[in-house]
Amino acid sequence: MFTPTNKYKYLIYFYAFFICLEYIYVVFFDFDHFLKPYRLIAILMLFFLLISKKVKYDFYDKIIGGIVVLGFLISLINTIIFDTSFLNTFIQIRHISFFMLTSIFIKNQNLSLTQIKYTVLFFMTGTLFNIILVLIQFLYDNEDFTQLVAFYRNPSVLGTTIAMFISYLFYFISSKDDFFSSRKLFTNFVIIISIPLFIFALFITGSRTGMLALGLVSFVYLFRFKINIFYKFSFISIIILFTSLIFSNIDIKKLYPILGRLTLEEVSSGAGRVDLWKASFLIMEEAPIIGIGLGQFYNLSTQYTNRLFDARKTVLTNQLTLHNTYLQMLVEVGWIGFILFIGINIKLYMDVFKTYKLTNKNDFSFFLIIIFFFLTILSFFQFSFVLQSYHLFLSILICHNNLYLNQNKI
Repeated sequence: MFTPTNKYKYLIYFYAFFICLEYIYVVFFDFDHFLKPYRLIAILMLFFLLISKKVKYDFYDKIIGGIVVLGFLISLINTIIFDTSFLNTFIQIRHISFFMLTSIFIKNQNLSLTQIKYTVLFFMTGTLFNIILVLIQFLYDNEDFTQLVAFYRNPSVLGTTIAMFISYLFYFISSKDDFFSSRKLFTNFVIIISIPLFIFALFITGSRTGMLALGLVSFVYLFRFKINIFYKFSFISIIILFTSLIFSNIDIKKLYPILGRLTLEEVSSGAGRVDLWKASFLIMEEAPIIGIGLGQFYNLSTQYTNRLFDARKTVLTNQLTLHNTYLQMLVEVGWIGFILFIGINIKLYMDVFKTYKLTNKNDFSFFLIIIFFFLTILSFFQFSFVLQSYHLFLSILICHNNLYLNQNKI
């Protein structure tokens, strides 16, 4: 059995750091293949998991594993009967299984509170590197982030991660946590005047998901800050002033592609997501109980969107995933898989809030509630099951809950 104090914790730290550098690998270094650093670390983690004499699996592992098996079997049957491609099913199961196993490894470490905080810190440090590269690419290479695809080049995922980073800064400057006891007042000031730059980085990704989530989180933190109204007003004024200065010094023509993503038409249609969601309801009418199989919506997306009266050209001509975890569960594994998925989310929601109360509503527990909120929002606009960051933070939340709740540790 793993022990909480052994060297494996460093694997988790570096894994959390390197999964954030996907943008750098693919765009900056033109490095897009299986042997990326975070994957090599994950393979090492899985090796130690494999040779362990005793590995425990929790409620979440069993339910997610059950959903994957169910989705695999349904997809296999449909592939045989209707002669559809099994490739996307294989790709999705490969990603989900890989990241789920790394999550099991992390939870079997029984991380201490300090180790959990360091894992989050390493993730945010990696995100900071991403933000710096985003700004450099935009300012000097005229990169259009709104057209980039794949993990961490997808505006929704990249933007949500940047929003998480900004929320972490809110936690940092407002926290009385001993973890940050050595910070100085000057450090807080530097962070506050840097936040507008990070907000600008979020804006240039064109991520509506990230902007929406950050807007809601900022509103919540504004009320949570235990400072008088003068300091709150000063904080908001500094953010607005420096953000305005940044935008006023940027060529407006460079912002046209981003502004195009924020029109009423684009926002109301979810950039074509609404058409995909409508098509998913057509599929559900034909296979409501057990679904069509994990990864199979990709094969049927153009067929069913073409039945719609007024769908966007992009969804009519391109095979696309559903971009909504909840609907994808409902369509691909039916009501059975959907109820199981909602069940683990409800349980996690209840555990996170119980832990928050047991920790006397401390700042870090509150920040983890914010992280859970980000994962929930992201799941409405992406298939989060295939994202390594989703599984990482799922394991962090569960490890933190297990420190305080009356349940057997993994």
